[in-house]
Amino acid sequence: MTPEQAATLKTKNLALALDLTEDQQTEIQKMHVEDARLRNERMAAYKSAKEEGELKKPTADELFKMQNDRLDRAIAQKEKMKQILTEAQFEKWEKIHARYGHHKKGMRKGKSRHAHKRNG
Repeated sequence: MTPEQAATLKTKNLALALDLTEDQQTEIQKMHVEDARLRNERMAAYKSAKEEGELKKPTADELFKMQNDRLDRAIAQKEKMKQILTEAQFEKWEKIHARYGHHKKGMRKGKSRHAHKRNG
Protein backbone atom coordinates (compact mmCIF):
# COMPACT_ATOMS: atom_id res chain seq x y z
CA MET A 1 0.00 0.00 0.00
CA THR A 2 1.09 3.54 -0.59
CA PRO A 3 1.50 5.84 2.43
CA GLU A 4 -1.61 7.71 1.33
CA GLN A 5 -3.68 4.52 1.16
CA ALA A 6 -2.49 3.32 4.56
CA ALA A 7 -3.18 6.76 6.05
CA THR A 8 -6.66 6.85 4.54
CA LEU A 9 -7.62 3.50 6.05
CA LYS A 10 -6.16 4.40 9.44
CA THR A 11 -7.95 7.76 9.43
CA LYS A 12 -11.29 6.23 8.45
CA ASN A 13 -11.04 3.64 11.23
CA LEU A 14 -10.35 6.45 13.68
CA ALA A 15 -13.23 8.50 12.24
CA LEU A 16 -15.59 5.61 12.92
CA ALA A 17 -14.28 5.08 16.45
CA LEU A 18 -14.23 8.77 17.46
CA ASP A 19 -16.94 10.29 15.25
CA LEU A 20 -14.52 12.80 13.73
CA THR A 21 -15.56 15.92 11.85
CA GLU A 22 -14.31 16.52 8.30
CA ASP A 23 -11.75 19.07 9.55
CA GLN A 24 -10.47 16.62 12.16
CA GLN A 25 -10.20 13.88 9.54
CA THR A 26 -8.22 16.18 7.25
CA GLU A 27 -5.72 17.08 9.98
CA ILE A 28 -5.33 13.50 11.16
CA GLN A 29 -4.97 12.29 7.56
CA LYS A 30 -2.00 14.64 7.08
CA MET A 31 -0.40 13.30 10.26
CA HIS A 32 -0.97 9.68 9.22
CA VAL A 33 0.49 10.26 5.73
CA GLU A 34 3.62 11.77 7.26
CA ASP A 35 3.96 8.82 9.66
CA ALA A 36 3.43 6.28 6.86
CA ARG A 37 6.04 7.95 4.64
CA LEU A 38 8.57 7.97 7.46
CA ARG A 39 7.82 4.30 8.21
CA ASN A 40 8.23 3.36 4.51
CA GLU A 41 11.55 5.23 4.35
CA ARG A 42 12.86 3.39 7.41
CA MET A 43 11.69 0.03 6.03
CA ALA A 44 13.32 0.72 2.63
CA ALA A 45 16.62 1.68 4.30
CA TYR A 46 16.51 -1.48 6.42
CA LYS A 47 15.73 -3.67 3.39
CA SER A 48 18.51 -2.05 1.37
CA ALA A 49 21.07 -2.53 4.13
CA LYS A 50 19.96 -6.15 4.56
CA GLU A 51 20.25 -6.90 0.83
CA GLU A 52 23.69 -5.30 0.63
CA GLY A 53 24.90 -7.23 3.66
CA GLU A 54 25.51 -4.03 5.60
CA LEU A 55 22.97 -4.80 8.30
CA LYS A 56 24.68 -4.90 11.66
CA LYS A 57 23.54 -5.01 15.25
CA PRO A 58 23.11 -1.44 16.56
CA THR A 59 25.38 -0.21 19.33
CA ALA A 60 23.99 0.82 22.71
CA ASP A 61 24.21 4.48 21.65
CA GLU A 62 22.39 3.77 18.38
CA LEU A 63 19.67 1.86 20.23
CA PHE A 64 19.28 4.75 22.65
CA LYS A 65 18.99 7.22 19.78
CA MET A 66 16.39 5.09 17.95
CA GLN A 67 14.27 4.64 21.07
CA ASN A 68 14.63 8.29 22.02
CA ASP A 69 13.57 9.38 18.51
CA ARG A 70 10.57 7.00 18.62
CA LEU A 71 9.46 8.42 21.96
CA ASP A 72 9.90 11.99 20.71
CA ARG A 73 7.65 11.17 17.73
CA ALA A 74 5.07 9.57 20.06
CA ILE A 75 5.04 12.65 22.32
CA ALA A 76 4.67 14.95 19.31
CA GLN A 77 1.83 12.81 17.92
CA LYS A 78 0.03 12.88 21.27
CA GLU A 79 0.30 16.67 21.40
CA LYS A 80 -1.06 16.99 17.85
CA MET A 81 -3.97 14.69 18.68
CA LYS A 82 -4.69 16.71 21.82
CA GLN A 83 -4.96 19.85 19.67
CA ILE A 84 -7.16 18.21 17.01
CA LEU A 85 -9.58 16.20 19.14
CA THR A 86 -12.15 17.27 21.71
CA GLU A 87 -11.45 16.28 25.30
CA ALA A 88 -13.86 13.32 25.13
CA GLN A 89 -12.44 12.15 21.80
CA PHE A 90 -8.90 12.45 23.14
CA GLU A 91 -9.71 10.33 26.19
CA LYS A 92 -11.22 7.65 23.95
CA TRP A 93 -8.22 7.86 21.58
CA GLU A 94 -5.85 7.33 24.52
CA LYS A 95 -7.76 4.20 25.55
CA ILE A 96 -7.67 2.85 22.00
CA HIS A 97 -4.00 3.78 21.66
CA ALA A 98 -3.10 2.13 24.99
CA ARG A 99 -4.84 -1.10 23.99
CA TYR A 100 -2.96 -1.13 20.69
CA GLY A 101 0.39 -0.65 22.42
CA HIS A 102 -0.37 -3.46 24.86
CA HIS A 103 -1.31 -5.76 21.97
CA LYS A 104 1.95 -5.04 20.17
CA LYS A 105 4.01 -5.80 23.27
CA GLY A 106 2.40 -9.20 23.60
CA MET A 107 2.97 -9.96 19.93
CA ARG A 108 6.65 -9.00 20.17
CA LYS A 109 7.17 -11.61 22.86
CA GLY A 110 6.08 -14.24 20.38
CA LYS A 111 2.60 -14.71 21.78
CA SER A 112 -0.17 -15.45 19.37
CA ARG A 113 -3.22 -13.23 19.31
CA HIS A 114 -5.32 -16.33 20.02
CA ALA A 115 -3.03 -18.03 22.56
CA HIS A 116 -5.49 -17.50 25.41
CA LYS A 117 -8.14 -19.48 23.51
CA ARG A 118 -5.87 -22.47 22.95
CA ASN A 119 -4.61 -22.55 26.52
CA GLY A 120 -8.06 -22.36 28.05
